[in-house]
Amino acid sequence: MRSNSHRVICLLWATASAIFVPGCGSDGLPGLVKLRGEVTYAGKPVPTGQVVFLPSVPGKGRQASGTLDTSGQFTMTTLQEGDGVMIGDYDVIVLAYDKPPGEPTREEIEALGGKPWRNPVVPKRYINGDMTDLHESVTSDHSGAVRYELKD
Repeated sequence: MRSNSHRVICLLWATASAIFVPGCGSDGLPGLVKLRGEVTYAGKPVPTGQVVFLPSVPGKGRQASGTLDTSGQFTMTTLQEGDGVMIGDYDVIVLAYDKPPGEPTREEIEALGGKPWRNPVVPKRYINGDMTDLHESVTSDHSGAVRYELKD
């Protein structure tokens, strides 16, 4: 059985840790730059999907994403809705498919012979972080606006 002094020490340690250990807090991560943008393909807005910023150098920066609306517009989020992107260099991918994400039914899988049931609505190179030619350098003086015109 543990002594009362041991319990007090553990309680004090837990309290001190909660107060003094640094964290993100309600302000989020330091160095976030608010960023909004637009994605088009063949001159038309990409009306559904996600824009994802992948750190170009692992461990430098943090992945962020933005959901495309019907006009191809998006706002980037790292932790909290619309909080932006950490300063750094990123490879940009666009995950846009002809059906909304979700699990296919068994019948859909069987009807397609086990093939992928969603088809990309953008060229495949934009879906793969190793193949994309979209890159963004986010600095503290970034304009906060980007526009990506996807090409075949």
